[in-house]
Amino acid sequence: MLKYVVMPNHIHMLISLLNQEKASTLSTIVGSYKSGVSRVARLRFPGLKLWQSSFADRVIRDERDLITHGEYIQANVARWHKDQYFKIE
Repeated sequence: MLKYVVMPNHIHMLISLLNQEKASTLSTIVGSYKSGVSRVARLRFPGLKLWQSSFADRVIRDERDLITHGEYIQANVARWHKDQYFKIE
């Protein structure tokens, strides 16, 4: 994983499919991630629904695109207080 941030209600990840030891699709990687997190979370919170059924993806075309998306991921934490789901309890 090149870069990631886990937010209270979503996650952003930059994943490279190059140089993998075995051929994997993005769907396989995301599905495995969701499965592993769900398995651990449900030990503590049985019946918890964690994920939407799909995910959004984008192909990074060049170095500038990679930098732009990396910066977006880093800035996402600072923007959390503007999110419609943000609340302090």
